[in-house]
Amino acid sequence: MLSYYAAIETLIILLLLTAFFITHSPHVIITTLVLGLAAYLFFSVLIALAGRKNYFSRLYSRLKKSRWLAKLVERRYKNIPRPTVAGQGMQLASLIRSEKGLMLNVYFLQISKAAPDALTLFALFKGLGVSVPFYLVLLGLVCTQIVSLLPFLPGSLVLYESSMVFFFTMLHLPLGSAVVVTLLYRFLSFWLPMPLGLFFYRRWKRTFHRLENV
Repeated sequence: MLSYYAAIETLIILLLLTAFFITHSPHVIITTLVLGLAAYLFFSVLIALAGRKNYFSRLYSRLKKSRWLAKLVERRYKNIPRPTVAGQGMQLASLIRSEKGLMLNVYFLQISKAAPDALTLFALFKGLGVSVPFYLVLLGLVCTQIVSLLPFLPGSLVLYESSMVFFFTMLHLPLGSAVVVTLLYRFLSFWLPMPLGLFFYRRWKRTFHRLENV
């Protein structure tokens, strides 16, 4: 998770510097990137704290000292056991030193993972005859992924599509092309894998049960 967040932070910082100093993108784009930078930094801190021994247990105890927070916690999470961290906890510095090579591999793989999605969007725009720099496609994609962090619907339905169309139009791409490209991209990346995943899951499940009964 730390490698993933570090990769996303790096990508956002590079896009933010380019948007601010080179392309002078609209303020809403820059604001979204800054908020995304803060959000992923917050997640990184949470992951780092999660490895410390009994951190969440102590936090839970402190929250319960406040009467209204205690009622909120008990009402919403009464069926969830009090969180604990077993053992001595994770020593983040020693983990990074011992697994440096692995974490670097994951870091670069996470950075490169954005390329296929951006290339798909780029190809769709080209297919519609819209000339667009690859950087703007990547910028719209990353801003959309930042907005999709908001809890809304599974797969960020509606929110994802509307955000992508909004950011592409803010980057001066034609509205009609932005809508068509967004819907085609979501079909290819979200809807199309569902029946394929269901087919292979059922196939794997039958194979698993057959081997279990041998």
